[in-house]
Amino acid sequence: MRNEARFPGPGFAWVDAQVVPSLLTSGRTARDYQSFHKRRRHVLLAFTFGVARHEALQGGCLFYPCAGDDWSPFIEFFGDHVDEFHFCDIGRPYQDLSSLKSKSPFADSSSYRLVTTEIDGEPKAWIQQHTVGRPYRELEPGRLKQVYERVSDGRRLTVIRRRGFGQCALGEFPNRSIGVFVHRGDTEAEGGSNVCFLANKKRRYEPLSRLFDKVSQKLVDRALIISGGVLVDRRLKRKLREQQFVFGTFEWMRVGSIGGRGRRTPIWEVVRLSAS
Repeated sequence: MRNEARFPGPGFAWVDAQVVPSLLTSGRTARDYQSFHKRRRHVLLAFTFGVARHEALQGGCLFYPCAGDDWSPFIEFFGDHVDEFHFCDIGRPYQDLSSLKSKSPFADSSSYRLVTTEIDGEPKAWIQQHTVGRPYRELEPGRLKQVYERVSDGRRLTVIRRRGFGQCALGEFPNRSIGVFVHRGDTEAEGGSNVCFLANKKRRYEPLSRLFDKVSQKLVDRALIISGGVLVDRRLKRKLREQQFVFGTFEWMRVGSIGGRGRRTPIWEVVRLSAS
């Protein structure tokens, strides 16, 4: 980590924690930064100079397909800026929503109070393997929706854990409604789905085809993509080595990283090109 902060524009940047005092006393005041959160030895600065709102996450939810139980890092990091979190998976915990509701999505469950719990669909369902007449697996969808209130300030967050396939869940979102899209730790070697959400692969099963185009339609005009850069288009994979580039209908800029699952995963701010 460099001993300086670089501000590419409105969005996110990681800086070393020891730099923060000098940042706050070098001509900028605390009000220049919209939020300031200590995260272990790093801090996340969400800043918009001279702007009274957080543009990068305006009006969007967080969607994380194939999430497993990787909930808490994202609620912790984005809990001040995102109101609604969607996690989706087909794994065993999600197959029994009645049991899943007792599993807290927070690293520190004492920081939040459960307000309401609602299950939509059958509480229990199991994967049906493909057959001669159905060349794909099937799983009846279901949703566990819980509203939590933060003890410190009363802020409310909605956490939705959806049973089902991520590609099917993606189709349920309105266009331009996702502010943060997450996909990591999902390769076959890691026991994951091996679905390429950030590539336009053609598949016989339509919901799996051209997923990057579908993700692009669902993102708000200024959004964040969090990806380890593995299950992506090969051209995008090369570009992810750069700090800033254009791919698809967005301009991409690397603005930070987030921990969890034994690694740090890059955060990319993506801004829709005006002509798209």
